[in-house]
Amino acid sequence: MGAFRLSGVSAEDALLHKIALSSRQIDLHQIASLTQFFAPLTEDQAKLLAQAQLKGELKNVTISADMDNKQLSVNGKFNHLSSEPVLTLPAIENLSGSIKGNEQQGKIRLTTDHAQIKYPHLFRNPIPINKLNGILTWQQNVDDWMVTTSMLEVNSPDIQSKSRLQLIIPKTDQPVFMDLQTAFSGKDMSKAGTYYPTTIMSKTLVDWLIMRLLAAKSLKAIYYFTAI
Repeated sequence: MGAFRLSGVSAEDALLHKIALSSRQIDLHQIASLTQFFAPLTEDQAKLLAQAQLKGELKNVTISADMDNKQLSVNGKFNHLSSEPVLTLPAIENLSGSIKGNEQQGKIRLTTDHAQIKYPHLFRNPIPINKLNGILTWQQNVDDWMVTTSMLEVNSPDIQSKSRLQLIIPKTDQPVFMDLQTAFSGKDMSKAGTYYPTTIMSKTLVDWLIMRLLAAKSLKAIYYFTAI
């Protein structure tokens, strides 16, 4: 797991009100067992954490908890992060970057090579990624999570792209909302359909895009998409 340091703040009632963990390097799979010590989870939260099966490592990280307000925050770098799908969130493999925030809001800076995303709510097949750079911000609202980015560079084996994105993920069974603007190019567009969010697109639109791109040996385009 690596060495780590713990510190805490107590009051006259002898109860621990704040606690912080810092480490130069710590394993994500093993640190999951410390979560209950930092911020006791409900039964549902514990099941979600187990379902995520987090893997990877954190470096130069500080994790702090405010016991009175039930707030957890994290600041540090992550390497080779992988997880299984949880609720409407995607499965990810081999992401690297940095994170700063808490359960209410924060940002992730991605600096990743050779990763993969599985998101059956949007994409039929896993998305291979050669390069992934950009900043994602998140915010938790009463009824949903909002994820946004003003510039996300994603290069796959087939396509190079730069995107702006707003993604609203409901906490209920309501459909995901996505507003996407992408500028992309590629030499072989026959595999472009792999990168479309086909599960929330009409069959007519999917068929039209595939036919259009199959007719092109190479293509540069700007793509706008809004869907619920």
